[in-house]
Amino acid sequence: MTTIRSIMLYALLVFSRSRINLMTLALHWTAISLAEGIIYLLKAGLITSLIIILFFKISYIILRYTGCIFELFTLILYIRCSSNDTMIVPGSIGRE
Repeated sequence: MTTIRSIMLYALLVFSRSRINLMTLALHWTAISLAEGIIYLLKAGLITSLIIILFFKISYIILRYTGCIFELFTLILYIRCSSNDTMIVPGSIGRE
Protein backbone atom coordinates (compact mmCIF):
# COMPACT_ATOMS: atom_id res chain seq x y z
CA MET A 1 0.00 0.00 0.00
CA THR A 2 2.91 2.35 0.49
CA THR A 3 3.69 2.05 -3.21
CA ILE A 4 0.24 3.44 -4.02
CA ARG A 5 0.89 6.33 -1.66
CA SER A 6 4.34 6.98 -3.16
CA ILE A 7 3.07 6.89 -6.73
CA MET A 8 0.21 9.25 -5.94
CA LEU A 9 2.44 11.73 -4.15
CA TYR A 10 5.05 11.57 -6.91
CA ALA A 11 2.34 12.21 -9.52
CA LEU A 12 1.05 15.08 -7.43
CA LEU A 13 4.52 16.61 -7.28
CA VAL A 14 5.36 16.08 -10.94
CA PHE A 15 2.11 17.17 -12.56
CA SER A 16 1.48 20.23 -10.47
CA ARG A 17 2.77 23.36 -12.18
CA SER A 18 2.60 25.61 -9.18
CA ARG A 19 4.06 25.21 -5.75
CA ILE A 20 2.22 22.72 -3.58
CA ASN A 21 1.33 24.07 -0.22
CA LEU A 22 1.59 21.78 2.77
CA MET A 23 -2.15 21.74 3.37
CA THR A 24 -2.89 20.24 -0.06
CA LEU A 25 -0.16 17.68 0.45
CA ALA A 26 -1.50 16.78 3.89
CA LEU A 27 -5.05 16.45 2.56
CA HIS A 28 -3.92 14.14 -0.25
CA TRP A 29 -1.84 12.09 2.22
CA THR A 30 -4.81 11.75 4.56
CA ALA A 31 -7.18 10.75 1.76
CA ILE A 32 -4.78 8.10 0.49
CA SER A 33 -4.22 6.73 4.01
CA LEU A 34 -7.97 6.59 4.62
CA ALA A 35 -8.53 4.76 1.33
CA GLU A 36 -5.79 2.29 2.22
CA GLY A 37 -7.39 1.66 5.61
CA ILE A 38 -10.80 1.05 4.06
CA ILE A 39 -9.29 -1.33 1.49
CA TYR A 40 -7.45 -3.19 4.27
CA LEU A 41 -10.63 -3.56 6.36
CA LEU A 42 -12.61 -4.75 3.35
CA LYS A 43 -9.95 -7.33 2.54
CA ALA A 44 -9.82 -8.55 6.14
CA GLY A 45 -13.61 -8.79 6.37
CA LEU A 46 -13.85 -10.53 3.01
CA ILE A 47 -11.21 -13.09 3.93
CA THR A 48 -12.83 -13.75 7.31
CA SER A 49 -16.29 -14.17 5.83
CA LEU A 50 -14.94 -16.46 3.11
CA ILE A 51 -13.26 -18.66 5.73
CA ILE A 52 -16.48 -18.88 7.76
CA ILE A 53 -18.58 -19.64 4.67
CA LEU A 54 -16.14 -22.30 3.49
CA PHE A 55 -16.05 -23.91 6.93
CA PHE A 56 -19.83 -24.21 7.11
CA LYS A 57 -20.08 -25.28 3.48
CA ILE A 58 -17.52 -28.05 3.91
CA SER A 59 -19.04 -29.26 7.18
CA TYR A 60 -22.52 -29.26 5.61
CA ILE A 61 -21.30 -31.27 2.62
CA ILE A 62 -19.55 -33.79 4.89
CA LEU A 63 -22.60 -34.17 7.10
CA ARG A 64 -24.98 -34.37 4.15
CA TYR A 65 -23.08 -37.10 2.39
CA THR A 66 -22.52 -39.15 5.52
CA GLY A 67 -26.19 -38.82 6.45
CA CYS A 68 -25.56 -38.14 10.11
CA ILE A 69 -26.99 -34.67 10.65
CA PHE A 70 -29.54 -35.85 13.22
CA GLU A 71 -27.08 -38.25 14.80
CA LEU A 72 -24.59 -35.43 15.27
CA PHE A 73 -27.27 -33.17 16.77
CA THR A 74 -28.29 -35.94 19.17
CA LEU A 75 -24.66 -36.58 20.07
CA ILE A 76 -24.11 -32.89 20.81
CA LEU A 77 -27.20 -32.82 23.02
CA TYR A 78 -26.09 -35.99 24.78
CA ILE A 79 -22.58 -34.66 25.41
CA ARG A 80 -23.96 -31.36 26.63
CA CYS A 81 -26.44 -32.97 28.96
CA SER A 82 -24.08 -35.67 30.20
CA SER A 83 -22.13 -33.09 32.18
CA ASN A 84 -25.31 -32.35 34.17
CA ASP A 85 -26.22 -36.03 34.49
CA THR A 86 -29.54 -35.36 32.81
CA MET A 87 -30.94 -36.51 29.49
CA ILE A 88 -33.41 -34.61 27.37
CA VAL A 89 -36.56 -36.64 26.81
CA PRO A 90 -38.91 -35.45 24.05
CA GLY A 91 -41.73 -33.41 25.56
CA SER A 92 -39.90 -32.72 28.80
CA ILE A 93 -38.41 -29.40 27.77
CA GLY A 94 -39.98 -26.55 29.71
CA ARG A 95 -41.40 -28.79 32.44
CA GLU A 96 -39.91 -29.38 35.84
